[in-house]
Amino acid sequence: MVSREAEPHGHSGFVILESRIQAATEALIPADVSTCEACLAEIFDPANRRYLYPFTNCTACGPRFTIIAEVPYDRSHTTMAGFSMCDACRVEYENPEDRRFHAEPTACPVCGPHLWLEEPGGKTLTEGVVPAAAALLRDGKIVAVKGLGGFHLAADARQDKVVAVLRQRKGRVAKPFAVMVRDLPAARNLVQLSVEGEALMASPRSPVVLAPRRLPSPLAPNVAPGIGDLGLLLPTTPLHVELFRGAVYDALVMTSGNLSEEPICLGNREALARLSELADLFVLHDRDILRRVDDSVVRLREGEIMMIRRARGYVPEPLELPKPAAEPVLALGGHLQVTACLAAGDRAFLSQHVGDLEGDAARGFLAEAALGLEDFLEVRARLLAVDEHPDYPSAWKGEEMARQRGGRLLRLQHHLAHAAAVLAENGVFPQGEDTAAALILDGTGWGPDGEAWGAEWLLLEGMGHWRRHPVLSSVPLVGGEQAVRAPWRVAAAALALEDPDLLAADLPMMHLVPRAFAAQLGSLAKGPWPMACGAGRLFEAAGALLGLAVENEWEGEAAVRLETLAAQHEGPAPFWNEVELKPRGEGMILPFGALLAAAARRILGGEEPAAV
Repeated sequence: MVSREAEPHGHSGFVILESRIQAATEALIPADVSTCEACLAEIFDPANRRYLYPFTNCTACGPRFTIIAEVPYDRSHTTMAGFSMCDACRVEYENPEDRRFHAEPTACPVCGPHLWLEEPGGKTLTEGVVPAAAALLRDGKIVAVKGLGGFHLAADARQDKVVAVLRQRKGRVAKPFAVMVRDLPAARNLVQLSVEGEALMASPRSPVVLAPRRLPSPLAPNVAPGIGDLGLLLPTTPLHVELFRGAVYDALVMTSGNLSEEPICLGNREALARLSELADLFVLHDRDILRRVDDSVVRLREGEIMMIRRARGYVPEPLELPKPAAEPVLALGGHLQVTACLAAGDRAFLSQHVGDLEGDAARGFLAEAALGLEDFLEVRARLLAVDEHPDYPSAWKGEEMARQRGGRLLRLQHHLAHAAAVLAENGVFPQGEDTAAALILDGTGWGPDGEAWGAEWLLLEGMGHWRRHPVLSSVPLVGGEQAVRAPWRVAAAALALEDPDLLAADLPMMHLVPRAFAAQLGSLAKGPWPMACGAGRLFEAAGALLGLAVENEWEGEAAVRLETLAAQHEGPAPFWNEVELKPRGEGMILPFGALLAAAARRILGGEEPAAV
């Protein structure tokens, strides 16, 4: 909120007029907000007419972005348009002294949406829905719950059997699940929360907050196996709050209601069709969701928020630009963890988290999110920005849109875009002959030289000119994309080229991979494979070398497990002075193979894995 002092104008009162149609970037679209304390007090007051009503909201909380069809933000433009207010709600809505004064989604049990419980076969229950759903969760069932921006799959986080069933049904072998907890005391019992972390969890944005877990943990071990951090969030809607009322559990797995690599489900029919093999029962309601939005995920570093996934609670709040864009620009992201962005006027509007573009459903969601931004702002960008990688579906979509609109296509190198984003995030905007340097440590970004970049200094010299200085040598990706999914291949190829004898040694990795094939990588690595020099490949190869994850079931798994292990060691790595920098071009680089070989020798010499 921004406030400023103003001189009185001498008016005798004020009225709220019918919203006018605003210029494209003047209209601010509000983000969804978790349930406020005043509404919670009403929900648990037996004398209140909204007692236990799961759609209670006011001007301080409730659905916004997920239910609005178009600006301006009036009830007639939301999915609440079909619910006529009763007399009691109308009085509140029209009273300037009431906190529901012009609360567009306001409703009550008389005039608002309703819940029901439905089995995949069609049998429904309309009375006592929340207690029935809570009993099913207690009994080890998986329940699909319709929330603000789509469906969650919920299960008791203390029952390892139901968590294992959820993993099997969803095809999610080991990737950590987010956990919704009853309240902050329950959160403190599971993780080490800072004051800032608690404030963020309890804030109106209510994101998933990653924090170091406490051990031993009362949660099922398979909620987040082998990972040092746990993602927790508080209930975000009255329905979620009521699921914990009187329950024996105080922590629920609350994961996105989707099949792996697909967008979150948002409609009743869609959920019943796509999630019927995953959920035992469905908690449904008749307030439609127009825009699918996942939970936001953040991490705190020294009190500063590090955004992992920007979605519910943040989207579609714009970022202010230092000067207006010369024309509207629509950027469509890369291939993993994709988000669209529309720059118009002096603001940049980021879409909700789209995710990885591995399938048609996710690619369709990208188009849906990007066009949704344009529709909101009544803008059709004729300049489309895409990743320079020739095989990214996001780039194909940008090409198609530019062609259809008679517009222009701007292809940007992946890490140059990262550098520009980090500079902008820190308020650095090089002009004229200004120079700036950015250190890029990433997994993969297609380079103009045909290699997969990911560890380099980029020197930006004036407008549009840049030079690259790599900081890590390249390694062959034996098997191409297979090497990204199986980082043991990267580790074995690097060792084979650096010191082949190490592949015959008693390394943790060699007990988990086909030893005979690994031994052949010395000759195979000399073949015409793609070359990569990304920091992500190095961290994942090190994780594989230590036997933490020889294959990635989810993006970056080996690197995350390496980070968890490294957090157990205090002090510097003991072998850095054993690795000599190598000259390359105008600078020096770290040799990928020599780093891994030094780590391997330390392991064979009895060094603690956490120190390595």
